[in-house]
Amino acid sequence: SDANKFSLPGLIETTFTVELEASYIQLGQFISDLESLDNILKIHSFDISPTQAATKDKEKVAGPNRYKMSIELSIFKVKKEV
Repeated sequence: SDANKFSLPGLIETTFTVELEASYIQLGQFISDLESLDNILKIHSFDISPTQAATKDKEKVAGPNRYKMSIELSIFKVKKEV
């Protein structure tokens, strides 16, 4: 999703909301990949919680090494002058 945010002159800001489910290692790799981007990132919100899996008795229990992550972030790009 994209939302209007205040950004500095000369910069283009695009805001994203990402929700995903992965293992702890996969989440770490995703965050590492974000850090390696050439663009400037700004994280507005970040939430990680264990996923819930239903058992045969329909009770909620924590899934094996699975986590749900929700992150809202902005990516900034420098406007090219023509």
